[in-house]
Amino acid sequence: MALDRDARIAVVGSGALARTLLGGAAACGRTIAGVVSRSPTCPLAADLGVPAVTLSDIDTLKADVLFVCVPDDAIASVTEAMPMHAGQLIAHGSGASTLDVLDAAAHRGALVGSLHPIMVLTDHSSPHRLLASATIAIDGDAPAAAWLTAFATDLGGTPVQVDPARRCQYHAAAALTGGLLTGLLADAAALFDDLGHDGAAALGPMVQQAGVQLVRQGRDGVVMGPVARGDAGTIARHIDMLNTTAPDLVQLYIALVHSCLRHVDLNDDARAAVTAAVSRS
Repeated sequence: MALDRDARIAVVGSGALARTLLGGAAACGRTIAGVVSRSPTCPLAADLGVPAVTLSDIDTLKADVLFVCVPDDAIASVTEAMPMHAGQLIAHGSGASTLDVLDAAAHRGALVGSLHPIMVLTDHSSPHRLLASATIAIDGDAPAAAWLTAFATDLGGTPVQVDPARRCQYHAAAALTGGLLTGLLADAAALFDDLGHDGAAALGPMVQQAGVQLVRQGRDGVVMGPVARGDAGTIARHIDMLNTTAPDLVQLYIALVHSCLRHVDLNDDARAAVTAAVSRS
């Protein structure tokens, strides 16, 4: 089997990550072997004009590289059930999982690795543009890591290697931003919607600019708003309003104030005033 730029690529699964990887592969001229899904009628395969097969027929795709794009808890069992050959590259796309979940593949002589883009992925993403700004975490034995690094570079991303012992820390950082932050965005949009205006339309551009500022200014230059200004009175009024309008958000707001305080340069009086404003709640 050829593990080079002409390697035939297939995905197991048909969600956002599978679509992003195959769409990106097509955009950069890689060879797509097909899609492995529960049903041979798979919209992703139809969109790309490639075969779709079930897990038991995976051999018919003659894939050199298989990306296992299934929920984290299913990676090990799906891998164990997959037909495969020595020399194939089996890679998962989980941010939180180490290579242990691919032990079944390694024991059968496959090369194992992982590729995880730090990016919000959707079924409607444009992968050749989306991954151009993404950091992509790579892991694997030497041949696997080399191929995955080259593939990530072709996709336009910036490949990095993360210490497997600190994989959970890596993924928690990504989850705070791309996962848990989305709950905060939804709550903020709902608060704005209650005013009779479209919260998503109003707040979305500000979120995008905050991301731009994080890249430009770094972690200690991105914090803005009343905490950065030391506006303790404003913070106190926000908390009073939330206690009446959205009490479920009060403790979240206070936690976020403390988070901001860790990254701003305030004089002692201003810092004490902000701390007092949240402590009285």
